[in-house]
Amino acid sequence: MKDKVSKTTRNYYVDIISLTPFLLMIGTGIIMLIYHTGKPYCTETLSIDGNTWLIIHELFSVISFILVVIHLTIHIDWLKNLFFNKLSDKHKSINITLFIVFSLTALTAFSSWLIVSNTEISEGLRGAHNKLGLLLIIFFSVHITNYFKWLVKMTNQVFSKKKII
Repeated sequence: MKDKVSKTTRNYYVDIISLTPFLLMIGTGIIMLIYHTGKPYCTETLSIDGNTWLIIHELFSVISFILVVIHLTIHIDWLKNLFFNKLSDKHKSINITLFIVFSLTALTAFSSWLIVSNTEISEGLRGAHNKLGLLLIIFFSVHITNYFKWLVKMTNQVFSKKKII
């Protein structure tokens, strides 16, 4: 039973640690989309130019990607069952869609940075990335909403004097 408790607690900490850089990645992405798409990167938003916002966004994107991979690795059996119809999860379609949108968003970002940088193809990938990023925000918000009660319950347990059972 103790092993189950430690897995739950570990999951909680990974989720909470992942949340901050993910939210910062979303925030910097929104700033880039609203204030710097199609405009010179020398334009400043909140006293930071577009190039710096891009670097910050890329940094949080890499950190978030690593943490999401850790999150999915922790839940690998659940993820396999989700895709092979061995799980009757009421949030199944949202979770599968979130996984696909996240994967495509990451693929378009990393491809435009690493493989085809500064080409017409990279411009197309960035355009697709921007649209996928908006979908990612929507599905991530629904995902957090779906598991919000669990996050609140775990936060209360972690910060209370009660043992987590």
